[in-house]
Amino acid sequence: QGDVEAIYESRKSLANFFLNLYNHERAIFYLQEALEMARLQSSIRKLMVEATHNLGKAYMCCGRLEDALITFEQARKAAREDRNLEADRTTTLSLSDCYLRIALKLEGEGKYNEALGHYIECMRILNESCAGENLGDVQYRMGCTYQSTGNLTAAMKYLEDFLASSQQTGDNQGEAMAHAALAECLERQGDSHKALEHLDKFLKLTETSSGQLAEHARACCKIGQAHSKMGKLGAAVEFFEKHYNLVTSLA
Repeated sequence: QGDVEAIYESRKSLANFFLNLYNHERAIFYLQEALEMARLQSSIRKLMVEATHNLGKAYMCCGRLEDALITFEQARKAAREDRNLEADRTTTLSLSDCYLRIALKLEGEGKYNEALGHYIECMRILNESCAGENLGDVQYRMGCTYQSTGNLTAAMKYLEDFLASSQQTGDNQGEAMAHAALAECLERQGDSHKALEHLDKFLKLTETSSGQLAEHARACCKIGQAHSKMGKLGAAVEFFEKHYNLVTSLA
């Protein structure tokens, strides 16, 4: 037992050494060897979970997302079989991050239904193992993806959930993002007045943060467009001028 554990630790150390050198393939080689050692030492189950999880993280580092997904699923399954709550949470958070990255890639390719499948699975495991931790990012992305498919009712449901969670945690940036996205949905539904209410909140949330000047400029532009559609040309010009001045200051 002692020899196997010693070999496991040495392979893990070598893997970390090569990870620090950004030599991911070499690191993966040693992590695979470490996993084999962990399998030989089946009496210490936590080594199996740790080794599998470490291998998944290495796959993530070099962009092998599908390999990472499979590996994180194996690590989470082992953690749950062992009823190891800490490892269950850790592996679930890694798995959910992997789902998010793959879904974002699918979104970029216009494969919205596939992306939604990953987001739904991500939400399921976070609710199952992490008491809904980190759900906000998933809610926002699901809202945006449904918006891209034209399903505005579903989009607004998830965006409203994201807005509520952002308000609850005091996440002003998230709250601003939610208001902006909800305004866009309402605008597409033809409800310019309701959209303007969300845009006003978007504006107020971004004007107080120096790090969100670009978003504040975007809010001014969108409010200008909303006023223009409603025939309020004076207000539209005012906000377009604010947008121009902010963009100029950022250049």
